[in-house]
Amino acid sequence: MRRSDAPNGISTLRCVEGCAEQLYKASKKYTKPGVTWTYLSCHLQFAGAMAVAASGRPIHELFEAYLYKPFNMTKTTWSPKLNPSVAAGITTTARDFENYLHRLLTYKVLPKSVLDQMETDLSKAPVAPSGDGWFGHYGMGHWWECLGYGTPMRFERAPLPEVCTAAHVQAGPGMYGFYPLLDRSGGSGAAGPRRRPYYMQVALAESYELSGIPEYLRIILKPVVDVILAGENPLTVSREALLQQGGGLLRRDFEDIESALTACSCKGAGDNAGEPFAALTAGMPKDNPRQLRRAIAAKGVGLLLRELVEVQAKLGSCKCKGRK
Repeated sequence: MRRSDAPNGISTLRCVEGCAEQLYKASKKYTKPGVTWTYLSCHLQFAGAMAVAASGRPIHELFEAYLYKPFNMTKTTWSPKLNPSVAAGITTTARDFENYLHRLLTYKVLPKSVLDQMETDLSKAPVAPSGDGWFGHYGMGHWWECLGYGTPMRFERAPLPEVCTAAHVQAGPGMYGFYPLLDRSGGSGAAGPRRRPYYMQVALAESYELSGIPEYLRIILKPVVDVILAGENPLTVSREALLQQGGGLLRRDFEDIESALTACSCKGAGDNAGEPFAALTAGMPKDNPRQLRRAIAAKGVGLLLRELVEVQAKLGSCKCKGRK
């Protein structure tokens, strides 16, 4: 690469280290470990620069040696090429990430001792805030998942409920629709039906305008997958059991989806305006933004996957203006 490719005159060979040094010197706020948490990416950029400095090898060689080859990720790349974003620069495929998840689940590349440290709730109290109210707390570069455990759009200081600590789900949702997770719990108790440890991924590629919608697929899908892996029939298991595991969509979810898709027309709706959202939220109480998801679900409120399928069967396919 040419010297001109590097920012601010930093030589190509020193770009990763030099850019991280600039980022470090520009940082103004510091706290002692275990005091506070915020959703940033600079720490991973610093870690990448440390690996380059310690090994004396370019960052792309480290990716090849420690990620691409051992996890058999043959179609995965990082960008920008000169100074990859360690936190957000990955471009991959569902097959590659399945290889990655399988080898994480089975400890085929990283040993259990390392993954146990990575899969620790590192932002729980006394850290304040402890995470955000939507995804949960944070591990090492991924979420200790507890979807909707707090109030919407607010940073939280509350401990995670038992249903989430027992489930021990580690998740790494992407900006544009990809949602992978690991479930090592084995189920039982608050973690739901007893099942084998497993990985799961919702593999989509949505536009920025629709970012976040695949998270709702994860919400209604995972409790169903838990039931199937437990050898039970998801069509006959009780509504209460699925809602208890967070498997229902609420009015607030459909309002969020509607804000992204805007006006829709459905084949089976005739001239009825507001579909499919009117049918999907029929009978649901007005949403109270101060009320937590699980408190609402405990009252038997929420649309399950099987019920969503029934609504879709009646309305037929829908086309929405928001979807490009």
